[in-house]
Amino acid sequence: MGPIRDKDSSQLHITNVVHGSFGFVLEELDNQTEPMFHTPLSQAADQVAQYISTFAGENDATFAQMIDRLNPRVFHTIRQFFETLHKDKATFRLVEGERDERFDRVAVERAWNRAEASNVVEERVPMIGRLLGIIPIKRRFELESSETGAVIEGKVDERFGRTYLERINNEQLAGKRWKALLYKRTVTKVGRDPVDQYTLLELDELPE
Repeated sequence: MGPIRDKDSSQLHITNVVHGSFGFVLEELDNQTEPMFHTPLSQAADQVAQYISTFAGENDATFAQMIDRLNPRVFHTIRQFFETLHKDKATFRLVEGERDERFDRVAVERAWNRAEASNVVEERVPMIGRLLGIIPIKRRFELESSETGAVIEGKVDERFGRTYLERINNEQLAGKRWKALLYKRTVTKVGRDPVDQYTLLELDELPE
C-alpha cells in the first residue's frame, strides 16, 4: 500500500550517526550515485518531511488544509512520532534534501496538541437510498438515505466512466432506489466538529 510498491525499493539504511546529541542518517541504497529522476522512496521521504513541518509550523490554515487530504495511516504514525517527542520532552532537527529545520519545544508541543485534537478515519459504508442526481462533468452525486432520510453528497469515484454517469441522467435513473457503496472519510480538526466526506464507489439499481 502507498506510493512505494516495490518492497526492495523501500529500504532505508542507517549509514552514519550524528554526534552532539543523538541522531542518525538514513540513506537509500541505489546502484546509481545520482539517479536522473527522484525515486518513489525519496519522493515519499520529502512528502513526510513536509507533513512533519506542517504539523509543527505556526500556520493553522496550512495544517487544516493538509489534514483534509492526509492518509489515516500516515496521520496516526505522525501522531505517534510527536507523542514520543512530547513525552520525552525532546527537540529535533530534520535535514532532508535542501530542507534543514530545527523544531524546539514550542514547535513539538504545537504539533502534539494539533495531533491529539485531530483525527482522520476512513471506512466503507453500504447504503440503500434514492439517487437525487449526478453531475457527470463535476463528478458529484446526491443520495437520500432510505434509513435516515439524510441527503448524502460527495464525489464520484474515478472508476465510473463519464459515459455511464451521463447514461444515468439521460435515462432518468435518478430518483430511483439504488444500493450504493460509499467511501466515508471523517476528519476532526482542532476546535471544530467532525466533517464527513463521501466518495461513491459502487452503484446497483434496486427494483421498485
